[in-house]
Amino acid sequence: PPRGLVVSLVGVAAKRIVTGDPERINPDNPLGVVEDSVVVYDERSISWVGPRASAGQVPIVDYGDRLITPGLVDAHTQAAWVGSRAVTG
Repeated sequence: PPRGLVVSLVGVAAKRIVTGDPERINPDNPLGVVEDSVVVYDERSISWVGPRASAGQVPIVDYGDRLITPGLVDAHTQAAWVGSRAVTG
């Protein structure tokens, strides 16, 4: 971070976290799910994902038995509405 900028780390914990991390993906775990873990992030990005016991003194918001997934973006578009779609004949 730029000099003088204070970066605060925060964590969110859940029973299951889907990472999609190629290093965690295998035939038995195709989504890279980690159990009882924490996502630690700052104002800009995710800095760490790992076991809750290894999160140190980072403040954690605990979502209990819920599932945390990566942000999913729906980037589809609609064709432009050009002219009338009325059927004439």
